[in-house]
Amino acid sequence: EADFLVPVGVAVGRNECIYVADSAQHRIKVFRRDGEFVRAFGSEGTAPGCMRVPVDVAVDDERDLVAVCEYHGHRVQLFGPDCTPTLQAG
Repeated sequence: EADFLVPVGVAVGRNECIYVADSAQHRIKVFRRDGEFVRAFGSEGTAPGCMRVPVDVAVDDERDLVAVCEYHGHRVQLFGPDCTPTLQAG
């Protein structure tokens, strides 16, 4: 799961984890600063937690949230620290 197809957006959290949006795999991949793969979340679809071509990712360290902007999904989703969707707009 650590391999990329089309990585397009990157963010770094205060926990020094690196979040990468892979638009072709419809998911966010999380790595430690040393490059070790931690986890991936998301899958193709329109339900909460699913994604359609994520193109950017941002980390809100103050609220411990990850924001994902989707191109084909026409929305932004917020994910909590356990990678579960908490809010979607669009």
